[in-house]
Amino acid sequence: MGIKEDLAFEHLEGRGIEFGALTNPLPVNKDQAEVVYADRLSRSDAIVLFPELGEVTESIVEPELIIDFNDAVALRSLASENFDFLIANHFIEHLVNPIRFLVGCSEMLKSGGMLFLTVPDKDRTFDNNRKLTSNHHLWRDFRRGESTISNSHLREFLKSLPLHTPPDSVINYF
Repeated sequence: MGIKEDLAFEHLEGRGIEFGALTNPLPVNKDQAEVVYADRLSRSDAIVLFPELGEVTESIVEPELIIDFNDAVALRSLASENFDFLIANHFIEHLVNPIRFLVGCSEMLKSGGMLFLTVPDKDRTFDNNRKLTSNHHLWRDFRRGESTISNSHLREFLKSLPLHTPPDSVINYF
């Protein structure tokens, strides 16, 4: 096991939730921790949406909870659960409003609960040439209550892809 797995195995205990595990749930000590899986798609929907996963689709986790993580009301619905821990591995960078998610996490956790959060090393991502989102931008999206990806965000993302420059028709669409 790696450092992340060792930390989880040693420190996560009680009842928790893992967001967006897809094919890579975090191993926990089953003698001390129970994990509920949550994702935006059911396993069968994920298999249809991600055909490029091929044989790896066999390892897609079936989530017990289907939830839109960009929906503040949906996140608040989990607050009554009072989890001992929350796991979000390589997850938060996919959200429209990560600050709202973090606020939701603080509402879902019991006092003294643990947020197990990891993010990728930007230098090792496929969009590593893309500028980091500024704190100002993140807080603006939070204050506005953003919950959907804007066309400007999609345009910026498409322009940053290293594979090739999208055709003008695609860029102009957004």
